[in-house]
Amino acid sequence: MSRTKINPSILESHIFIVDDSAISRRKLKNDLNTKGFTNITEVCSGIDCLEYLKETTPDLFLFDMLMPGMNGNELVKHVRELDRHAETPIIIVTVSEEEELIKECFSLGANDFLRKPWDADELSTRVVSQIERRQNIRFLKEDEVRLSRALEVITDGIWECNISTKEITFSPSCYRVLNITEDTKLDIDYVLSLIHPDDLKRITRLFYNALNNNKTSLDFESRILINNDTRRWIATKVKVVKYGQNGFPSVLIGVSRDITSQVIAQRHLQKFGKEMRELAEERSQMIIHNERLAALGTMSAGIAHEISNPLSYIRGNVQLLNKTIPNIIKTVSSKVISDDTKEELFNGLDSINSVLSSLEDGIRRVCDLTSTMKNFSSNRSDMTKIHDIADAVNDALLLCANHVKNGVRVIKEYNSNEFFLPFNMQQITQVLINLIVNAVQAMHGCGTIKISTKRVDNELILQLEDTGPGIPDIEKEKIFCAFFTTKKEGEGTGLGLYISNNIISEHHGRIKVTNAEKNGTIFTIYLPFTDNENSMETEKSPKKNSTQTIKQEDSCNLKVLIAEDDMLIQEIITQKLKVFSCEIRIAHSVEDAISSVENDIPDAIILSMSMSSPDSIIEILKQLNIKHILPPVFIIETEHYTKFPIQKLKDVIDTNSFESFEIIDSKDLSNLFS
Repeated sequence: MSRTKINPSILESHIFIVDDSAISRRKLKNDLNTKGFTNITEVCSGIDCLEYLKETTPDLFLFDMLMPGMNGNELVKHVRELDRHAETPIIIVTVSEEEELIKECFSLGANDFLRKPWDADELSTRVVSQIERRQNIRFLKEDEVRLSRALEVITDGIWECNISTKEITFSPSCYRVLNITEDTKLDIDYVLSLIHPDDLKRITRLFYNALNNNKTSLDFESRILINNDTRRWIATKVKVVKYGQNGFPSVLIGVSRDITSQVIAQRHLQKFGKEMRELAEERSQMIIHNERLAALGTMSAGIAHEISNPLSYIRGNVQLLNKTIPNIIKTVSSKVISDDTKEELFNGLDSINSVLSSLEDGIRRVCDLTSTMKNFSSNRSDMTKIHDIADAVNDALLLCANHVKNGVRVIKEYNSNEFFLPFNMQQITQVLINLIVNAVQAMHGCGTIKISTKRVDNELILQLEDTGPGIPDIEKEKIFCAFFTTKKEGEGTGLGLYISNNIISEHHGRIKVTNAEKNGTIFTIYLPFTDNENSMETEKSPKKNSTQTIKQEDSCNLKVLIAEDDMLIQEIITQKLKVFSCEIRIAHSVEDAISSVENDIPDAIILSMSMSSPDSIIEILKQLNIKHILPPVFIIETEHYTKFPIQKLKDVIDTNSFESFEIIDSKDLSNLFS
C-alpha cells in the first residue's frame, strides 16, 4: 500500500493515549511512530490522564472505552468539562459492539471511534482527519476574529438580507452609516421606511428591470432619513447570492456607503461653475465699461485740447481789447467834440468794459473746465503725490455742474489749503463724481448736498450727505457689489460704487454708507495721512512672488487657488466664492501657483486668460501634470482676449489627465463685441 505524505505540522501534534492495557498502548504508539508521529504521551487510567491535563495540552486524545475505575465515556465527560479541551478531538478505541454505548460516547463529546483490532493505516487516517479538522476550526475562528475586527473599522456598511424571512443582518459599520444603534430591531420593512419615498419607487423599478434582464447586481443612490430631520445620501451595491424555488431572489448581500459629502461637494462645484460663467460675463461687461470710459476720457482730453487752442486766441484778443479801447476813447475825447457826444462815448465805454468783463469771466470758467477735463482724463497711477483734498472736491463739482443745477443746493463745509495728503487726483475725483451724481439722481434733481472734511487722529474723514429717500437696510450690503443697481435699465451699470470702493481700498482707506436721522444718505470716506511719501506706492499692490491666503469666517474644508495677477479679477472671484465659505489662496505668478500647490494641494484651481502672459496658464498646467497634481481646473475665457492661444491650451488639456477640466466662456456676449 502506498504511503500518503502527511503534513509536517500534523506530525508534530501532541497525541495523548489512555488505556489500561500496556499491550494496546505499545501497539498504538508503534503504529503512530511508523507514520511519523513522535510526540506521544501514554497513561494507564482516567485519573492519571486528568492529573496530566493540569500541566499539558494535547492536540488529540485516544481513549480506551473499557477501563477499570473510570471508563472511556466517563473520561470523555470530564475532559469536555475542561475549557481548554472543550473542542480537542477525542477518538474512542473499543472492542465493544454495543451500539447504545457508542451512541452515548458521541453524545458526551467524542469525535470518532476505532474498533480493536485496528489497522495502522486506518488509525493514521482517523488521527490525521481529526487533527486537520481541529486545525481548520481554529483557522476559521481566527479568520472570524480578523473579519470582525475589519468590519469594525471599515467605513462601508455590509449587510445581508433574507427576503423570505424578511431578516436583515448588519455589520457594525452599517449601523454607523445609518446612524442607528446596534440594539435596533432590524427587518426589511424598517430599513425600507428609512428611504425617501421617491427614491424607493425608483429603486423598485430598477430592481425589477434588473431581474427582467437577468442581472444579478444593481447599483443605486438614495436618500435616507437620519433622526427624523436630517437626510443623507447613500450609495449601495446589491448582489443576488441565492434564489428561491420560484426563481425569485431569496438572499441579497450589499455594501452601502455614505456619499453625502461627495454629493454636497459636487453641487458646490456645479454652482461654482455657474458662478464662474456669470463671472466671465461680468468681467466682459466690466472690460467693455472700462474701455468706454477710457475712450470717453481720450475723447474728452481731445475736445479739451481742441477748445483750448481757439480759446487762447479769444482770451488774448479780449485782453488786447481791454488795453486798446481806453486808448481809443482817450484819443477820440481829445478831439473837438460836443459834450453830448463825449457822454455818449463814455457810456458806450462802460458798456464795453462790462461786456469784456463778462467775456473774461466766461473764458476763465471754460479754461478751468478744460483744465479739469484734461487732469481727469489723464491715467496717472501715482498715489504718492501730495494733493489738497479740496481741489478734488472742487474738480468733481465742476465736472458735475450739468447735474448740480438750480434745484440742487451744495453746502461746502471744507476749506482750501487745509488738508493735504497723498492720493491719485483723477481716481479720488472719479469717486466724488460717482457720489455726487448718485445723490442728485436720488433726490430727483431737487435737494441739498452737504460736503464736509475733518481730521480724526491720522485719518481724513470726508462726508457727502444728501436729502434723498435714503437706502433700505437690505440694499446697504449690496451697493458696493459689481453690477448691483436700483436704477432703471439703461440708467446705470452698477459699477460706480463698486469701482469707487476698489479705488478707496487701493488708497488703504475705506468707505461706509449710513442713513441720516431723518431723510437722506451719508457716504463717509476715510483716507490715511502719511509722512512717508513712498509708503503708499510700496503698499498699494501685493508683493510679487508671494501668495495671499484669505480665510473666510466659518470656513469649511474646501480650498481654492486663484492664479491671477489682476487685483480687480481677484476681488470679483473672491466675492463670488464667499457663498462657499472656503479658504482662498491667491497666486500672482506661475512660480507662486506651483509653489502653493506643492505645499498644499487645493480642491480646485481657477485660472484666468487675462493674466499678463498667455503662456502663464500653459506653463502652470504643464508643471501640474509633471508633478502629477491634477485637481479640478476652471479657466475663465472671454472673447476680449483674442490673442490667447486657445488651440495650444486645448492641446495641453488633451495630453493631461486632470480630475475635471472646464473652460468657462460667454458666447452670448458676442453681440456686444460685434
